[in-house]
Amino acid sequence: MMFEEILKSGNCEVYSSNVRVADANLDNDVNALRSTNESGYSIRVLENLKIGNASSNDFSVQSIRNTLETAKKLSGFGKEIPKNFSFCDTGKKSDAKQNFDNLLSTQLDECCSKLAEITLQKASDQNVKITNCSIKTIQVDFRVQNSLGIDKQEKGTFVVAAIDSKANTNKPLAELSSTFSSRILDEKEYEKWVSERFELTKLFVEPKKIESGKYPLLIEPGVFSPLIADTVGYWASGKSRVDKISFFEGKKNQQVFSEKLSITDDALFENAPSTSSIDMEGNPTRQTEIIKNGTFNSFFYDQLYASYFDEQATGNAKKQSGMGGEKIYSSSTFCGSNNLVVERGSHSIEELKQDFEGIIIEGAGLPMADSETGEFGFEIRNGLLSKNKELTPVRYGIFAGNVKAILNQISAFSKERDTVPDERTAEFNSSCVCPWAKLENQTIVGGK
Repeated sequence: MMFEEILKSGNCEVYSSNVRVADANLDNDVNALRSTNESGYSIRVLENLKIGNASSNDFSVQSIRNTLETAKKLSGFGKEIPKNFSFCDTGKKSDAKQNFDNLLSTQLDECCSKLAEITLQKASDQNVKITNCSIKTIQVDFRVQNSLGIDKQEKGTFVVAAIDSKANTNKPLAELSSTFSSRILDEKEYEKWVSERFELTKLFVEPKKIESGKYPLLIEPGVFSPLIADTVGYWASGKSRVDKISFFEGKKNQQVFSEKLSITDDALFENAPSTSSIDMEGNPTRQTEIIKNGTFNSFFYDQLYASYFDEQATGNAKKQSGMGGEKIYSSSTFCGSNNLVVERGSHSIEELKQDFEGIIIEGAGLPMADSETGEFGFEIRNGLLSKNKELTPVRYGIFAGNVKAILNQISAFSKERDTVPDERTAEFNSSCVCPWAKLENQTIVGGK
C-alpha cells in the first residue's frame, strides 16, 4: 500500500484524490473546451494536541516522506486542540446511494461538448446572446486512510453550468444569470432548463425603475438559498459555536423562526452535490435536522469541532478549492454543511403567482448575508412587478434586511425546489435545495 509506511509511523491521516474535469467556456465569440486530470494527496498529523497539514501531487516514496515531515513541522505552529480529538475511528458506512452516471464518468469531454452544443443551438434558436458561460462535467474520486485503520473511498460525477445571457445586445441591463447542477447527465432535462432560462431572459430587455415602498416578494431559489447557506448553514456548524457567534447557541428546542420553516442538512439527498456515503475524513454521512417547524434542533460537526463539545462527528468534514476543484487534495479540512434541504410548501409556483401582486425576484446582484449578524443587502437585477395580472420588468431596487427577520416573515413556500450549488466549488461542496419563498410587506428602496 502506497502510504502504509507513514500510516504505521504515527497518528496521521492521508486524503488522496483524483479529479477529472472537462470545462467548456462559451461567449459566442471564442468557444473553448479545457480538459484536466489532477491527482494528489494531503497528510494531516496530530502531535502534542496540534494538527499540521501538508500536500503534494508527487507520489514518490521520498516525496511522501517529505510531505509527512513538513506536516509534523507545521503542527508545532498549530493551535492546541481538545485532548479527546482523534481521527475518524469508525468502520461504519452510511446507506447513501452511489449516485453517478457511468456514461458520464467515462466520457466527460464528449458529454461536455454535447451540452455546449445544446446551449449554443438554443441561444441561436431563441435569439439570445451568451455573454459568459461555463459548463463542466466532473468526476471526483477520493480516499481516506488513517493510522486507526480507516480506509474508505468515494466517487461522484457532476454536471454544472453557469450561464449569463441577454436578449438584446443594445440593452446593457437585459442580462440574466442562471446556474444548473446535477449528479447525472439528462440531456432533455438540461435542454428544457436552458430553453426556459433563455425565454425568461427576453422579459428583461427594458426594465423600469422600482419605486420605493412596501411589497410582497416572491423570491426564486437561486436568490433565496444563498441567504440560508450563509447564515443557517454557518450558525448550525460546530465552528460557529467555537467562534462564539452562533445565533443558535443556547436555543436548542426553542422557536427561532417561522413554523413554516424546516431545514435538514442531508448528505443523503438524491442528486445533489454533497450526496456521499462518507465525508472527507471518512466519517459516515447522515441527515441532521437543524430546524423543524421553526424550532432549532441540532448542530453539525466534523471530527475537530465535535471534540470541543464532546459530541459525535456528523459527517460534515468538507474541503474546498478553486481551479474547478481539481486540486481538492490541497485544501484544508473544515466544518461545513452538505445539502441544506428546505422543506417544500403546499402550493405550486403557478398557484403562488396566481393573483400575486408584488415583485417576483428572478435574479439579484450578489445575494449574500453576513454570517455573523445575518444582515444582507442586494440589488434586484431581474424583477417582475406583478400588478393587475400584468408583468412589468423592473430593476434598480435594493432589498436589505436581516435573515433572522425574514425567516420569521415567510408566508409560503412552493412545492417545487431547485438545487443551488455553492458557486465556489459547485462540484462537490455545499448546496441548498430550496423552494420559492413568499414574503409579505417587505421594504424595497428604489433607484434614483
